[in-house]
Amino acid sequence: MDRGRKKSRIRRVYSKQNELTSYSLPWSEHVSTYSYYEKADGKILINEKSKDLEELFQKYLLNGNHCKAISKADILTILLLAWEYPPHLIGGLAKHAHGLSIGLQRLGYKVYVITANPGYLKSEEFAEGVHIYRVSSYCDNNSDFFKWVAGLNAAIAEKALHLARKHSFSIIHAHDWLVGESANFIKSSLNLPLITTIHATEHGRNHGIYTELQSFIHEKEQKLVLTSDHIIVCSDYMNEELVQLFEISEKRIAIIPNGVENDRIKLKKNVLASLPMQTDKRLIFSIGRIVKEKGFDTLIEAAF
Repeated sequence: MDRGRKKSRIRRVYSKQNELTSYSLPWSEHVSTYSYYEKADGKILINEKSKDLEELFQKYLLNGNHCKAISKADILTILLLAWEYPPHLIGGLAKHAHGLSIGLQRLGYKVYVITANPGYLKSEEFAEGVHIYRVSSYCDNNSDFFKWVAGLNAAIAEKALHLARKHSFSIIHAHDWLVGESANFIKSSLNLPLITTIHATEHGRNHGIYTELQSFIHEKEQKLVLTSDHIIVCSDYMNEELVQLFEISEKRIAIIPNGVENDRIKLKKNVLASLPMQTDKRLIFSIGRIVKEKGFDTLIEAAF
């Protein structure tokens, strides 16, 4: 069966099994998807049919027709999976993945990125030395966020196995639970080591697990952490959080702080001249999304 017919069959199955409804914008176009799915219409968008993301994920994967890398292993080829990547920005993860990809290729590695396509970007691009592939979720307009994630993982996995026919990947690098199912599927299909960067946890965002939705995400994070061959975090705090939450050895975790590219920081002279500042006071500067987990309330409290 050729690729076009396979995709057609997948979409027919998906259409038959799901009575889809959609909001004015798909999930991937919201500024903060996490904020949106928790507050949309005052409801938590999770139901019995969407609890088993793995089952839905498998249904969209061509009945499990796995591919195997056929060329000689290339130790310099990295397959990076992230649900957001510039110019499609949802949070800081996109910037992190972008900077990492460029940095790795400058060091001589070949980097292939598979990410979500919000619908208006090129499906394939070679930019700044990085190979970028953008895929659409098979549940792109589904009002259930977790089915959207399942469909995205299925599309990512299909693209990865297709690329593996031409390229021999040496390692998978996944970013957070949103690409966890595809990462594990590719790992087992191609027999590749999996490194995962955990940027944050559901427990950390909410100071605990209190709802069914939070529990669902927590379980997906746990599975990804436990099945990964190695974990990367960006701070000592996140290192301690993972050790306590998932009871894993610190030997499996590497702490690599986020970097800063000095050549991209260009401040104009007297940039603060127009602001009503008290020159005899200390100035505290912080930047980030105005959400609880960024801790601006703590910063303000500390300042006073």
